[in-house]
Amino acid sequence: MRTRAQALLGQIPLGKNQELDGLALELANRAHGARASSTVAQYKEPWREFQVWAARMGTPADNTLDVQPELVAMYLMYVYQSAEADEVGHGRVSIASAAIACNFFLAGQPSPTDLPACALVRELSKRTLHTRKLNRGSMQPEHIRAIALRFAGPDALLPDLMMVVSIAIMFAGFLRFSDLAQISVQHDKLVIGDTHMAFEIPRSKTDQVGKGHTLRIARVGGPACPVGLTERLLTLGAYTRVPGPSAEEVGPLLRRVKISAHGHALQQITGAAGSRIPGLSYTSFREKFRAMCDAVGIDRGIMPHSLRIGGNSTAAAHGVPEEARKAHGRWKSDEMVRLYTRKNEDAALEVTRNLGLA
Repeated sequence: MRTRAQALLGQIPLGKNQELDGLALELANRAHGARASSTVAQYKEPWREFQVWAARMGTPADNTLDVQPELVAMYLMYVYQSAEADEVGHGRVSIASAAIACNFFLAGQPSPTDLPACALVRELSKRTLHTRKLNRGSMQPEHIRAIALRFAGPDALLPDLMMVVSIAIMFAGFLRFSDLAQISVQHDKLVIGDTHMAFEIPRSKTDQVGKGHTLRIARVGGPACPVGLTERLLTLGAYTRVPGPSAEEVGPLLRRVKISAHGHALQQITGAAGSRIPGLSYTSFREKFRAMCDAVGIDRGIMPHSLRIGGNSTAAAHGVPEEARKAHGRWKSDEMVRLYTRKNEDAALEVTRNLGLA
């Protein structure tokens, strides 16, 4: 990656005057001083997150500074959707944009964040993203079963079955939508066995070093079993799971579906090497999820994040230790596990029942 010093030296004619040459070198070497060290450090992680995303879209980390401005606008929209899903304010978009602008400045290049489309995303985030208290409801096992029975029967349509699979996996895996969106159908990244299935989550909000995580979900049987539902989806959708000799990309589990004269089918089966098959957006997922909840009479307070809350809370109600739930949900602290744990009505009444008043 080109440094600010290299960029500045490329703009200053050298060799004509020794004193001027020395001043030019001094200016180049002190370029990082134009930004406070605390600012540069603050933007280090957001910049790396952008590099990881750009690499998934086909731009290697070494070439990040050559990225097209339109791709930066797409990334800011991706960050916007993640902030919307987590119900946080516009700061996440602002920091992502500032980190990109800072690194381009330090490389002596105009920032792609000046593109009008990028400005539009920033303005949209300021107007529509507002931090909310974590007051979402808790999805219950009976909710999952009701949705599965209604929308994942023997004659289920592909888009409906895909949604039910996603809902069951998010509940059982304590997943955020951003985690779900990363599940690849590649045969060695999504492995289904007799007792369980395992899949990779390459990166999550709490995985700041990018190690990734392998999550395992047990086969439990019944109409709402995440493993059985996933097997049905892979068959019905006719997913390609083994990349071809050209290193093609086989794509995510959750993706767009098209309808034709022959019925529903995946909009795209494979992608070119380094070109990611687009998944379903959070907004589309949320709308479909709420429509399913409404159809079976589930309260309006239930949102996609309620699946992560509900899975953890149900496990707690059945005696699963906090440490095990913390690891399964990839939380960093015990406090966050408790924040995502809701007590059901019976648990709340248990205190009164044991006061010896009877």
